[in-house]
Amino acid sequence: MDIDDEQQTWSLNADHVQDVLRFIRRRGAKGVTADELVTWDATHGKRLFCWDEAKAAHEWRVQQARVFLNSFRGVFNRMRVRKFQFVPGGEETGRADGAYLDTETISQDAKLREWAIGDLTRRLKSTASELRFWKLTEEERLTIMRQLDEALTEQLVGV
Repeated sequence: MDIDDEQQTWSLNADHVQDVLRFIRRRGAKGVTADELVTWDATHGKRLFCWDEAKAAHEWRVQQARVFLNSFRGVFNRMRVRKFQFVPGGEETGRADGAYLDTETISQDAKLREWAIGDLTRRLKSTASELRFWKLTEEERLTIMRQLDEALTEQLVGV
């Protein structure tokens, strides 16, 4: 059975998602690879991924384009930064549609700069929430905070 985007769901409450999560848990310490997950979906109703070959091929090329754009780094104000960033469309960014923009362009537009800093802050908070799971010792927490502070204040030498 091939499904379309409207039928495809990764909702935690969906039966097929619960089935695959049970499969993954049963694997225990062995874990699961992406290939094994695709094989599981192929043999259990094709509900997780796109099985229309032409559409899937296009989606894969779009994903490769994202990886391509996210792979470049540049030096701006003596700091090494991602060359391009995806900026979504919407009121928060003032853009009609989403697109990858050069980081220098983002930094020179007050609204986009505010959005970029907010986005990075949200991602840092999310990562901090994940770190909470590990019940860090005070020493581990201080080490992480020191590394973050160093990353925020570090200047590239010889640029």
